[in-house]
Amino acid sequence: MNAFISLSLSRRGLLAAALLALLLAPGAARGADGPDAAAQETAATQLPTVVVTAQKREENVQKVPMSITVVTDEAIHDSGVKDTSELMRYIPNAFVRDAGNYHQVNIRGVGGFTNGLHSPVGLYVDDVNLPNVFMQNPELFDVERVEVLKGPQGALYGRNSESGVINIVTRQPDNELRGRISTEYNAYDTSHGLSSGARIGAAASGPLKQDTLYLGLSGKWDYTGGFVKNSYDDDDRATSFNDFIGRGTLRWTPDPRWDVRFTLDGSSNEDGMGYGRYLAGPSRTAPGTINADEDSDRLRRANGQTLRVAYADDDLAFTSITGRQYFDDRYGIDMDMTPASVMIGDNKSTNQLLSQEFRLASAPGAGPLEWLTGVYAYKEDMDVKTVYRYPAFLGAQSRDTDIDIQGGALFGQATYTLFDRLRLTGGLRYDYIVGPENNLFT
Repeated sequence: MNAFISLSLSRRGLLAAALLALLLAPGAARGADGPDAAAQETAATQLPTVVVTAQKREENVQKVPMSITVVTDEAIHDSGVKDTSELMRYIPNAFVRDAGNYHQVNIRGVGGFTNGLHSPVGLYVDDVNLPNVFMQNPELFDVERVEVLKGPQGALYGRNSESGVINIVTRQPDNELRGRISTEYNAYDTSHGLSSGARIGAAASGPLKQDTLYLGLSGKWDYTGGFVKNSYDDDDRATSFNDFIGRGTLRWTPDPRWDVRFTLDGSSNEDGMGYGRYLAGPSRTAPGTINADEDSDRLRRANGQTLRVAYADDDLAFTSITGRQYFDDRYGIDMDMTPASVMIGDNKSTNQLLSQEFRLASAPGAGPLEWLTGVYAYKEDMDVKTVYRYPAFLGAQSRDTDIDIQGGALFGQATYTLFDRLRLTGGLRYDYIVGPENNLFT
C-alpha cells in the first residue's frame, strides 16, 4: 500500500492509461475466445473445496451445520505452529490455559476445573480420543488438517465434549511420493553465556506397491539448552528440553472398496521446569537466574496404536477404529524455589485407554436421506500419585488416586435434504459409564 501512495502524478497517469487499455482490450478477446475463456478464468479464481470429517463422514465444510474452524497443514507449517496450545491462539473464541504441567482448552468460555483430570473439550487424533488433560497438547507435525468444532457435540462424540471437539487428522500415504525436511537453529544470549538449540523434522511417504500398499514415516527432534541458570549448583540447563516424536503408517487398499490403515506413534519429552523465581524479597534473583536446592524437571513418555478398517460400496459405508493410547508423566518441582528444603512436590500419572468404535453409514449421495449409526466402547485406567515432601520433622503428605472407567455408547444421526439449501438434522446418543474411583491419603 505504501508503494502506491508514494507514486508520482505522472506514474499515476501511466497506470490509469494502462488500466484503461486493459479494460477495453478484453472485450474483443472475450468475444473471440467465447465462453471457454470465461470458464477458465472462473476456474482459476475458484477456491478449492475443503473436505472435513467433523460429522464422522467426508463432506464439504460448507455443508456442515455447525461452527467449525479448519486449519490446513500448509497454514500450520507457514505460521510455525508447534503444538495444539499454540494453534489455539489462531482460533476465534478459544484459548488454552497453560498450567505448566498440563493444558486446559477453553472454547466459548467453557473449560475445566483447575487440577481436573478431564476436559470438556474432546481431543481426537485420527478418531481416537485423548481424554486426559496431560495428553491434550500433542505436536502438530505431518498432519493433514485440524478441525475445531465449537459448541456441544454430544450426539456423535459423547462424553467430555460439552464445549467442543478438536479433530487432528494426520497425513495418510498414497500413490504420490512426498517428502519434507525442516530445520531450525536458535541461539539466546543469556547473562551466563550463549544458549543454543535446534529443531529438526522429516517426513516421507509413498507407495510400496502402486495402488495397493503405502508407507508413511515422520519424526521431529526439538532441543534447547534453556536460558535459565540455577546458581545453587551452577546448573545452566534449568529450562532445557529434549523432545522427540515419531509416527509410522502402513496403508493397504486391496481394491477400491477397502482401506486398511495401521498407525504406530510414540513420543519422549524431557523438560526442565526451573523457571520460577522471586522478583522481590530476600530470595530475589536476577532475570534468567534461579536459586533452588532441588531440580525441577519433567519426563513424559507416550505411545499409541490405531487400526482403522473401512469398507464402502454404492449403498453402505462401514468403519472400524481400534485404538490404544498409553501416557506416562512424571515431574518433580521445588515448590518453595529457595535454597532451603521447605517443600518438594512429586507427581506421577499413568493413563491407558483402550477403545473400539464401529460405524455404519449411508453412501454419499445415495439420496435425500443421509444417516450414520454406531457403537462405541472403551476402558480407561488412570493412576495419579502426588507426594509433597517437607523437612524431616514434618514428614510427607501423599495422595494416590486410582480411576478405572468402563463405558459404552450407541449413537446415530440423520440428515434429510428438503432442497439444496435446507436440511434437517437430528441425532441421539445413549452413554453408559461405570467406574470406581479410589483415593488414598497419607
